[in-house]
Amino acid sequence: MLGALGGILAGCAAQRAPGESTRGLERGTYAFAQTRPVPHGRLFSLAAAALQTEGYTLAVRDSGAARGLLRTTPRLTLPGCLAHLEAAVPHPPELVVSIMTSGERDTSRVYIVAETLRSTPPIVVDGQRMEGWGLALRFCSMAMISTRLDSLIAGARP
Repeated sequence: MLGALGGILAGCAAQRAPGESTRGLERGTYAFAQTRPVPHGRLFSLAAAALQTEGYTLAVRDSGAARGLLRTTPRLTLPGCLAHLEAAVPHPPELVVSIMTSGERDTSRVYIVAETLRSTPPIVVDGQRMEGWGLALRFCSMAMISTRLDSLIAGARP
């Protein structure tokens, strides 16, 4: 998964003009959006389970017949895909994940958004200074939740 994440980040960096910093990418809002062949109520329940399985605590759980919103409390630890950076991060950036769901009949759409409530100052890992790692943090967390959701959906099919 980190290889794919590196490819995404490299692709983002490649879109910049030569010599232009990728730091501005960290301030953007990015979302994973997927359509799944699952009724809305089931998708909403599985999305909540995916967040909890990945170690998030729900602050908001609001769902109607066709739309839903899940939002986590700020997470003070790094997700598993970046756990190796934990020692280099003096102050957790307070990661919050929101999932919006909508659906009609047997098909639903899910949007996964991750944001940091604190800035992510440069850190030093293995003697290398890393700037803009907040973007990797957000993409990594969204990818892990999406992957977990996919596995829960696959396991839930009859």
